[in-house]
Amino acid sequence: MKSQIFALLFVALISSVLCAVPNCTTYCTQVMSACNSTNNHAQYTDLAQCTALCAKLPLGTDDGATSGNTVGCRQYHAGVAATTPDPHCHHAGPTGGNACGAYCENYCNLSLTTCTGTSNAAFADLATCNATCSSYNFTNVLTFPTDTDKNTFACRAYHLTVATGNTAAANTHCVHTGLSGGNACGSLCDSYCYFAQLACTAGNQLYASLSACMTNCSAFSGAQLTGASGATDGDSLQCRIYHLAVASTSTANAGTHCPHGMTTSATCAGSATTATTSTSTTATTSTSATTSASTTGDSTRFGFLFVLSFLGMLLI
Repeated sequence: MKSQIFALLFVALISSVLCAVPNCTTYCTQVMSACNSTNNHAQYTDLAQCTALCAKLPLGTDDGATSGNTVGCRQYHAGVAATTPDPHCHHAGPTGGNACGAYCENYCNLSLTTCTGTSNAAFADLATCNATCSSYNFTNVLTFPTDTDKNTFACRAYHLTVATGNTAAANTHCVHTGLSGGNACGSLCDSYCYFAQLACTAGNQLYASLSACMTNCSAFSGAQLTGASGATDGDSLQCRIYHLAVASTSTANAGTHCPHGMTTSATCAGSATTATTSTSTTATTSTSATTSASTTGDSTRFGFLFVLSFLGMLLI
């Protein structure tokens, strides 16, 4: 009788451990059920999109976690969202709703693992992404994922979510996730003038008003509109947007980089040099770190389960 009681306790313990492990199947099932188009809180287009994005997130070790950029945190909020969709659906979604990780933390980690390679990389490294993201327009951030065409963080987060689906999706949408918005999240002139007005003020002012900037920007044409996102030189609007975004990060940077945003910029003129190759290396490192974190979590859990199983055998 005593051995049977120990056996039952052992099985209950094993079950509780297994149930506490966050996983994409449970998370996506819960978030798709609780956060949908019917209650206007849908976070994903379909189950496949949720599954693809979830695979790029750290699992975490606790499905009851209320914070942190993990599947476990999102799984917790997806469960609560069944009865309280607002605000928990936002917390359970790709952006984490500033509860399951900070907006820029989540955006940048996902960007570096999704948009990789010379043609798709939006940022050279995590630091550059975080600095740029902090200057984005976070107005109406809770419009994610319905904001698909405005010069906002929410729009860029939408396109980044879609980009996680597969290689073809990344090839199409990664260009829309970066600082220029790729002419999808607002026009290039929207991005250019947003950063110009945000960063270059007082002694660094480039334009007297937003309308003056937009009028000036409309003069850009041809090859000036086809530069690479994040270009640091070359006669393109994208180069000027890059320097204005850097200018927005500090007063010192504004003094240095605002002049590069001018139409007569000496830096953003002439032929562009070869783009940095550090992006793909950084992205690979970030991917490895995420994979390592998930693997470590799995190894720890299964090592624990092995010990429990051994003890259970002894007790029985």
